[in-house]
Amino acid sequence: MHNARSKPYFRLTLGCDMTRLRGFTLIELLVVIAIIAILAAILFPVFAKAREKARQASCTSNLKQLGAALAMYLQDYDECWPANNTPGYDATIEIWFPGWIANGLAPYCKNWQIFYCPSAHDQGGWQNPHDGNKRVSYCYNYFATGVAGGIPDAELTNCYAGATRVVIMWDNLGAWADAPHGTWYADWSNYLAGNASSTLCPHNGLKNWLFADGHVKAGKYDQITWDQFFGTHYLAATYQDIPMTQARPF
Repeated sequence: MHNARSKPYFRLTLGCDMTRLRGFTLIELLVVIAIIAILAAILFPVFAKAREKARQASCTSNLKQLGAALAMYLQDYDECWPANNTPGYDATIEIWFPGWIANGLAPYCKNWQIFYCPSAHDQGGWQNPHDGNKRVSYCYNYFATGVAGGIPDAELTNCYAGATRVVIMWDNLGAWADAPHGTWYADWSNYLAGNASSTLCPHNGLKNWLFADGHVKAGKYDQITWDQFFGTHYLAATYQDIPMTQARPF
């Protein structure tokens, strides 16, 4: 017997057959894939450049810290710049080959990582045999600061280019510039040849340069003149105001 209080049973009937779901056509899928590919092609380079800008900022910080370390070195060594050949030094702290400038600046640096640009992680770098073969990716300019002996800071300040324009360190897998065809030379030569794959210009085509007064600026070889590179070296007078890409002194 039907219970009058019980709820009546209703059968819901839809006006369409929901069992037949409509899928994407092949053309629609191809359109979606094409749109994703276009967006990826637009956005990925933007993301890559943004990531490199962050690495460049870290590299700039490294060089500024090295500039501060050099300033402290000058204070401790009678206002004279490091030389690439200082007789009488212990081999483990010697600045010239195979020690490099890092040995002289190590007492003023808390972290070895400041000697290595984050953008150079996959390109190697020079290894310091006196410090656990740790790698460095900045070049120190002995041409400007004294190949045979560290020059007084006043001499560099009063040279043609002056402390605000003389370059001291920069992005380069060659660790020092003190002679023709030295470790820095291959990088410069590759730049002149347009061989970007071998040239360390990691920051969206730019290098970071540390100047003698401590400031850091991004630029290319063609924005640096030979007198800025040579500093107090006798060749500076011969190549004044000539970009490094427009003459070959060696």
